[in-house]
Amino acid sequence: MTYTQKNFLTPPVEMFERNHNLIPEIDIEDYEIEFMANGKDDEEPISLGFEDLLKMPTHEVTAAVVCAGSKRNQV
Repeated sequence: MTYTQKNFLTPPVEMFERNHNLIPEIDIEDYEIEFMANGKDDEEPISLGFEDLLKMPTHEVTAAVVCAGSKRNQV
């Protein structure tokens, strides 16, 4: 069988989610995230709202997802 991108990728409906933490509830109207270009304390952070993030360009990346717990049984 020859693999193509169409039959190689797992459809989103067949993926599962696992999270050890609570999923935060956010109010999109008040949502802001801060970035610091170089992580220095003397720089002013850049604050972006949800709408700002939606305006940014996007691109897709094909990547492999590996379970972080796949070697728990090994010593």
